[in-house]
Amino acid sequence: MQAKSDYTSQVFSIPLETLMVKHSMSVRAFNVCSVNGLQNLGSILQYRHENTGFAMLRNSGRKTELELVKICEIYLLDNPIKEHFSPFNHTPNNKIFNSLTERQTAVVNIFIKTRFQLLSKRAENALNVYLNYTVDFASIQGTFFNNKSVIEKMQNIGQKTSVELSDFIRAIEEYALFIAQFDDETVELNHFIAALSSMLSLPSTYLEPYFNKIQSNQFPLFAFLQQLLTNSQFLTERESTILQSRFDYYTNSESKSFDDLGEQFGVSRERVRQLTTSLEENFADKLLFLNNLKSEILKFSDYRIDFSKDCVCIKKSQADNINQLEDCHFTPKFISKILSYLHSDTHIAFGEELKNFENIYIIRRTLIEQFNFFVLFENINSLVEEVIEEDYTFDCEGYLYSFLKTKDITLLPAVKQVCVDIISSEFTEGVEIDFEGNLIFKRNKRIAQYEYILEVLEEYGDPMSLQS
Repeated sequence: MQAKSDYTSQVFSIPLETLMVKHSMSVRAFNVCSVNGLQNLGSILQYRHENTGFAMLRNSGRKTELELVKICEIYLLDNPIKEHFSPFNHTPNNKIFNSLTERQTAVVNIFIKTRFQLLSKRAENALNVYLNYTVDFASIQGTFFNNKSVIEKMQNIGQKTSVELSDFIRAIEEYALFIAQFDDETVELNHFIAALSSMLSLPSTYLEPYFNKIQSNQFPLFAFLQQLLTNSQFLTERESTILQSRFDYYTNSESKSFDDLGEQFGVSRERVRQLTTSLEENFADKLLFLNNLKSEILKFSDYRIDFSKDCVCIKKSQADNINQLEDCHFTPKFISKILSYLHSDTHIAFGEELKNFENIYIIRRTLIEQFNFFVLFENINSLVEEVIEEDYTFDCEGYLYSFLKTKDITLLPAVKQVCVDIISSEFTEGVEIDFEGNLIFKRNKRIAQYEYILEVLEEYGDPMSLQS
């Protein structure tokens, strides 16, 4: 690397030890730089210039990346250093940018979205206002690529924000040029690995054990999740223990009471209850990456579960097969929950909120939105628990019609089939659907036994004692 002046040479030669003293570089960041061959400030700045960030460094996490970026930004405020790393004249590359495929452009837009979230609030607001809240590759290319001076003309930004936005634009240019080198298949693979690492603030090396499986479209999602849910950067040790002990997600973990966990953690029972509630409320947010990357995850994994159906329920046999193949220990309930996240565009999970339901059902979104399954099964539950002296028989479709939100009767055949599937799985006693399509609430067993006892007493006519 050639410096333009003695001044830049001196700056570039600043060693890591000096950065630790001058900028309070952490020991972790120091070690990450050393392991990756970044021995001075110049090599750190050059790495950022070439790679747009530090997420791909071996053993690097989110905190380390932000720490190194912050150090770089301090020196990039200095004009000689800034000029050394000024973007090339990218005008000849317009032909390359304009020939990006739809998939390549989509991947670049995901990169932009991820990097945009790392901008300071001031830079984020300035870019939103200038681009009329349409921050994508097309708007950035058309506005900035051929005229970098536009950044300096933006209102209400200082020199620091100007440098930050220049880095942001340069990173997008370089990433787009990088993506243009590969076919769509390779682009998707590289993007998936990088995006998964970035969203979870984990080094890309964390995914190394899965590379071969991902390349062959056999990404073992549940093996990955099992590892992730015990990672201290993702869940605390307490959260991981609570997840295994209180949520019915693991087949190889015993349920523990709040008192037992409180004794194990050395805290009160109430504190354990609070931690459990918090984890329950925020668990979906922890797994948000499944929604953000669902198309990629579905592409690189294959569980051969038919989501063309209106209702999908993961049976024990299917869960056992997944667990055996991936060496996991998850219940059908957990596997259903994860798959519902991946198919949230078309299906919604149902059943976890209902008492006594053994399974989670993943039901087509259009049916969930137009039929009140929750009220229906609450009603069935209450009827099953009532004392019923004689069988109640209802025309099934007539009964279901009252739970339609839109009164669109064309939905009834699909709704009926979903309800039949759920009733046959969840209500082994008390309710059934006959071959003619009638819904029958059966005579309560307690009544039947009581009447049988009366018949016996009447027949014998003498006092009797009963034994169980």
